[in-house]
Amino acid sequence: MDETRFNTPGEQRKIDSIAADILRNVRINRNFILWMGFLSAVLVLCLAAYVIQLRKGLGVTGMRDSAPAMREPMTRSAPFSASTHNCGKCSGG
Repeated sequence: MDETRFNTPGEQRKIDSIAADILRNVRINRNFILWMGFLSAVLVLCLAAYVIQLRKGLGVTGMRDSAPAMREPMTRSAPFSASTHNCGKCSGG
């Protein structure tokens, strides 16, 4: 590519610094190993949860297809009248 598209040498130095950081080798030390172990454990837990979800369906997570069935249809004009509201606790039912 054409290197003359950068206006100043400072911009070229920034790009070179970013490229060097991206291409730098990862130092495998204690912190790196602990971090990768933690991320691996989280990944295994997430995969296990996904397998459970696939086996038992979305009902495990509360995402059900069906709505609860109503015992009696409610009328539009009087939704809580004595004729349609039948819970047994109210004086009208």
